[in-house]
Amino acid sequence: MMARLITSIVAISFVSVLAACGGDDDPVPMADGGGGVDGGGGGMDSGPAPDSGPTPDAGPTVDAGTMVDAGPMCGAGETACGADCVETDLDPMNCGACGTACVAPQVCDTGACADACSGALTDCSGSCVDTDTDRAHCGACDDGCMGGDACVGGTCVTGTTCDRALDLCDGSCVDTDTDPMHCGGCGTACGTAEVCSEGSCADMCLAAETDCSAACVDITENPAHCGACDMACADTERCDASACVACDTGESRCDNSCVDLATDNDNCGMCGTRCRGRAECTDGVCVRP
Repeated sequence: MMARLITSIVAISFVSVLAACGGDDDPVPMADGGGGVDGGGGGMDSGPAPDSGPTPDAGPTVDAGTMVDAGPMCGAGETACGADCVETDLDPMNCGACGTACVAPQVCDTGACADACSGALTDCSGSCVDTDTDRAHCGACDDGCMGGDACVGGTCVTGTTCDRALDLCDGSCVDTDTDPMHCGGCGTACGTAEVCSEGSCADMCLAAETDCSAACVDITENPAHCGACDMACADTERCDASACVACDTGESRCDNSCVDLATDNDNCGMCGTRCRGRAECTDGVCVRP
């Protein structure tokens, strides 16, 4: 009898515990603690997420296909300073380095600002030059050699040097971008079945080029091959859309542009002669203010 009583008490206690915990048939709702645990099967309700503020602006999207302008291609002894090619050993506005300007009346003496030119150098508009060898100032500041003439001992000598766009190879001025016998440099000859395209030997010319005796040229703008391989423009004509176009009166052709050699700062007195620093081209001579 005693054993049955104990068993009944244990069974009643167990049922009470289950009822307190909540059964599947009649779940007991939990007290609402302001966004606490929801025992009705909805999981953990942590309330609305806090406002973390606006998403930071990551800036404009970078276009990986946009090429950066690398600046002009400069010749030997020249440095690209912005959009210009300068000789930092002579240029009083870029003396020794781009942006390093000499304060007048200082001059640029072999890449350094100085009160006067050293040795046998001559002050030509703030640039210290050797008038014995400088083609733009041969013998005197105001005297420049024409065409491919060299300056030797202060005198212009014909046929030993070339304009900026050409190179002297075996005594001749050639375009190493297109010459199959001097492709990319003097003495670099292409094979018999090859052409010279943009300074490299190749099996064929690019789509925009024309094969003119193994030289790949753009006949739409090349004054030596204008419209056709055997069509050359006169010295006072430029090549525009495959046709030779006369320059205005008083202008000359430099590369494929018509310029006034009396006033053009990039072609002062002769093609390729640039006025350095603050010098301006006046009557074909670079004059420093």
